Amino acid sequence: MSVQMLFPKTRLGSLIGKPGGKRVADAIEEAKANLGELKGECLADVEQAVSEIEARVKGVRDFDAGLVDDLYGLAARVLGLPGSVGMEALDVALSSFCVLMDNLRLSKQWDAAAVAVHVQSLRLLLTAAAADRTDGVMQILEGLKQVSARYAPPDA
Repeated sequence: MSVQMLFPKTRLGSLIGKPGGKRVADAIEEAKANLGELKGECLADVEQAVSEIEARVKGVRDFDAGLVDDLYGLAARVLGLPGSVGMEALDVALSSFCVLMDNLRLSKQWDAAAVAVHVQSLRLLLTAAAADRTDGVMQILEGLKQVSARYAPPDA
């Protein structure tokens, strides 16, 4: 008994082998330019989320699980947007804020100072991203990581 394997020729397969079309490097540059056009809109969405977070945390002194969930949702709603347009630092900071909210929820604690550090850092990174500045960004992100880790569960 023998098995015959058939591999049908597809249009895409034949097109890939033919010369012509865009070079990969050109296509990547064009895609980056197209995504760059969305940067302003992305910054506006993140700025709105950060403003909502700032308003919600103002004056909070005690743990409130519902508030923590809402804050997590506000940050998670825009998480991924900045990274898609070349502003990875904002994504890292938003992710760190979500980790902090998770850790505070698990420990049933509220640390206004830790939250304020994250919110102020998000605001600073927004300003830096709008001006295409990167100086000091890595130090900010490392500091946020340390603040979030302070509330990590012992088994994490």
